[in-house]
Amino acid sequence: MLKEAIMEQVPSKDVKQILEKEGINYSEVLQLSLMLRNIPLIDNLWEFTSLEKLNLSNNRIEKIAGLHSLLNLTWLDLSYNYLSEIEGLESLQKLQVLNLTGNRISVIKNMDALENLAQFSIGNNNVEQLDDVLYLRRFTGLCSLNLFGNPASKDENYKLFIAAYFPNLVYLDNKLLDRETKKKANLKYQTVLEEIRLKELEEAVQKADQNEFVKFLNECCPSESMLKANPTAETLRCVPEIAEELCAEITTLSLAEHNRREAEVDLFISAHFAAMKDYKMRVSEIMQQNLQIMVKLHLILDPDVKKTKISLCKNEIKRLYDSFMEMECLHVSQMEDIISKLDHNLSEMDSSFCKACRDVENEYYDKVSKVAAETLEKVDKDDSEHKLHHDVQILVMKKDAVTNALNTAHKNHLQKINSRETQLVNHVKEAKEALIKGIQDKELLGNRTRMSDSRRYVDHLREQLEELPKYPLKCPE
Repeated sequence: MLKEAIMEQVPSKDVKQILEKEGINYSEVLQLSLMLRNIPLIDNLWEFTSLEKLNLSNNRIEKIAGLHSLLNLTWLDLSYNYLSEIEGLESLQKLQVLNLTGNRISVIKNMDALENLAQFSIGNNNVEQLDDVLYLRRFTGLCSLNLFGNPASKDENYKLFIAAYFPNLVYLDNKLLDRETKKKANLKYQTVLEEIRLKELEEAVQKADQNEFVKFLNECCPSESMLKANPTAETLRCVPEIAEELCAEITTLSLAEHNRREAEVDLFISAHFAAMKDYKMRVSEIMQQNLQIMVKLHLILDPDVKKTKISLCKNEIKRLYDSFMEMECLHVSQMEDIISKLDHNLSEMDSSFCKACRDVENEYYDKVSKVAAETLEKVDKDDSEHKLHHDVQILVMKKDAVTNALNTAHKNHLQKINSRETQLVNHVKEAKEALIKGIQDKELLGNRTRMSDSRRYVDHLREQLEELPKYPLKCPE
């Protein structure tokens, strides 16, 4: 069916003759139309790696799947099928135009990967509420939206609502959104829009504040909460200016630790990418070899020889499937090792960072104690009392008070670090577990998809072998 569809799209007879003689390289096909072919599911498209435009409208497709290899797709038409859910679009990051008109979809979701989406049509579906459409606000480049025929489009405020919440939209239901409509929409929803913008801003700030190392820094610095519990320690800061050094060192530690974590995750991503690249390269080589074998089989004219070759190929297909499974097991094992290493390395960072902060605090305490001792000695000699702050002059007259202030401050600092360490470890643990789980879930899904693709590919090869004797290549007269 795929060959037939491609041949129908070829306008030139000369090109058709060449394709019939040399065969079709699916990886070079840029456009493919499979509309009105009674297709129940999307399948056998893994070789169309260069495909940019795909039309699957007016079929019997119930689920969006099998598109993960179409990384260059920019235009996709799935209108008038039996779809009830939006899914399977994770790989289509270049997609700009998506048509889901005439299906049974009630919820707009699972489209986060479509960063370049500019035109989206979901008319004549089952979207009930206008609020359900707000999911699309994340697509800042969206300029055309079609919701006509949904229950939500019957709302009396439908047009103004969409115009207000999607200020960059140019076309709604294939009609131009004029300035007057947008002006009315802004006036009507001004208060609500301000609340939404404020909420989005707060969420952005909250997201930025999630860096626990920055929080740790703010709470550990003596110029902040550490000194609140000990006013005497605040007075001691007037003597030496070492507090800034402590802040600077913790800042350096925090930023270095943050960079280490980012580098560790980046290292994992690089390793994952390399593993996937190696896997895909090996699969591509196998598929290319099989393609060449099929071309050679087509060129064999002797029916007996062809029959023998086909029989041998059938045996090879079984070994090919075993080879795919072996590659998949090897890949899964490799990914488990990479994930385990990431988990271990992130866990080790927690304790080492907090230990480093304690070392910095101990160093700070030693330096302050030394300066305080020198100051007391100078005061005893009446050497520098006139240069000290009045509160410090009163404090340093009592040696025990100075010692107690230093010890209390040191104790408070360590207690604050311990408290923040517990919060930090818990937060990092949750973040790490969420990260690892997300990676594992994605790998599990990828594993199932690859195994399913392997089975379908092997079945596809078997079907091709079965078809070979039915369409022998004729000798040229």
